[in-house]
Amino acid sequence: MILITGGAGYIGSHSAIDFIQEGHEVVVLDNLSTGHIEIIDRIKAFAKQKKGKFVDFVNANIKDVNALSALFKMYKIDTVVHFAANSLVNESVSNPRKYYENNILGSISLLNSMIDNDVKKIVFSS
Repeated sequence: MILITGGAGYIGSHSAIDFIQEGHEVVVLDNLSTGHIEIIDRIKAFAKQKKGKFVDFVNANIKDVNALSALFKMYKIDTVVHFAANSLVNESVSNPRKYYENNILGSISLLNSMIDNDVKKIVFSS
């Protein structure tokens, strides 16, 4: 099963659809800060139409250690595709703390959860 962080965004949602189309089970984690719940509905509709395996959407932040722990315990995730980074250049200059907290600390939380649950495969997009 593949966990896609940031899966309610443009690249994450297209990746989710591609993985579903290839027969993989997909769980999407997104805090909807820049993603859109309507995109999750489209992923669900695509999976239903193609008899694909969209498993669940979890509205949480990658910094939320408790949510990550529950997610990894609930599903047999073996791969993470990580798209949940902030990526606006101008904003990163004006608010570097936001980018540090999400992109660095959030990714560390995600990696620690992977280690705690023996998940060894990650695709990181920055």
